[in-house]
Amino acid sequence: MGIAEVKINGRDKGIVCTSPFRVEISDALQKVDNILEIKVVNSFYNRVAGDQTLHNKKKFISTNTDLKHDYRDRPIDEILLEPSGLLGPVTILQAKVF
Repeated sequence: MGIAEVKINGRDKGIVCTSPFRVEISDALQKVDNILEIKVVNSFYNRVAGDQTLHNKKKFISTNTDLKHDYRDRPIDEILLEPSGLLGPVTILQAKVF
């Protein structure tokens, strides 16, 4: 999970943050030598979790979100991170034009 910025041949094709994580690139494709760039940003949840698990180290953000306790304020032993990054294959699909 996360947020991804997509470029093809230097042209910005948008930002995706929800499934199915698809963008339309046909207007930027070349016949050969296409360059696909995907920049993936971690989720806010993982950033907060990382800050709260760093003991005596510099925090990256300031928030009132507390992941170290559950909704009844009971301590949580381990903060589980969400999967992040480019988690699967990148495919370019050809659509039929009707």
